[in-house]
Amino acid sequence: MGQKYALTDENGCAKGFYDDAIHGAAIPHEAIPVTDDIWRAWTGDTIEQRWNGSALEPWIDPSGYSVETLAARIKAEAARRILEAMPEWKQRNMIARGLELSRIEIAGDSLSPEEQAEEEVINAAWSFAKAVRQASDDLE
Repeated sequence: MGQKYALTDENGCAKGFYDDAIHGAAIPHEAIPVTDDIWRAWTGDTIEQRWNGSALEPWIDPSGYSVETLAARIKAEAARRILEAMPEWKQRNMIARGLELSRIEIAGDSLSPEEQAEEEVINAAWSFAKAVRQASDDLE
């Protein structure tokens, strides 16, 4: 097969897909070239994904949904993203380890360089989760 292309609407939603080995000169000039991996992912789910100019992203067409349904879908997507990065078992382990590190500091002791690095990883993970939650809240 040849180079794959996607034609999108003003929202980045798929309107059509092309392969230059099949469609040749009939490919619309506004179609964008995409990799085989993106083509496979997108053709596997054209309804709930859109092109943001550089990558596929989840897409929920707001027409036809109640505010409550959209809010629930936004919350579900936020939860999916957080759990993908930090499964619940990992979150529990981070909470427990963060508590241990805090107890060291509360006791007046200094964290070792390794413990400081652990604390930075935990803080970065929680910052990510908070940012996703804030983005979700803003969209709701």
